[in-house]
Amino acid sequence: MDIYFAKINNSNNEILGKFHHKFSRVFLKYLLKNVYKIDLPILEDGKKPYIESDLKFSISHSQNLLAIAFDKNEIGIDVGSTDSANVIPNCKDVVDCSSTANTLTQCSD
Repeated sequence: MDIYFAKINNSNNEILGKFHHKFSRVFLKYLLKNVYKIDLPILEDGKKPYIESDLKFSISHSQNLLAIAFDKNEIGIDVGSTDSANVIPNCKDVVDCSSTANTLTQCSD
């Protein structure tokens, strides 16, 4: 299982709410193409996106944090906010995607 996090530096919750859906799809497409070398369309089944592949994924967001988990089996992820910093073990930053310091972080089991 691999989990990738994106921290979005914006304190405006109204903007974040509208941004999460679009950014999650862009982030997902980026990870599929650049990490997993999968260039397939992201399909929608109601509210849950999927791809026609053996790779399974789950997306979750809370406030300014977005997480996408990948595995060969069905997977689910749920993120929440906390006031504590650095509570996720075994993580490393994999890319800084803009000058506003949106940070993508990978965690593996």
